[in-house]
Amino acid sequence: MAVSNDDLNSFHQFAISVRDTNAEASIEQLLTQWRATKERESVHEAIRQGLEEVKAGGGRPFDEFFAEMKAKYNLSVDA
Repeated sequence: MAVSNDDLNSFHQFAISVRDTNAEASIEQLLTQWRATKERESVHEAIRQGLEEVKAGGGRPFDEFFAEMKAKYNLSVDA
């Protein structure tokens, strides 16, 4: 995986801030924490974008989606 200058700068700033509160953290621990933080940020952004899309009238009704999934996967749902 290619590493961009933005990634390096982001990791550097993250590592400095964590090391200020946890001087015992190894570089491997810092990298693991940084990656987890970036993943959470990515998930939160995707959720935010999805909510904005729904607010703007995007998406489709659940009943329509559910009917398509039932047909696609040959599901029977007993209520």
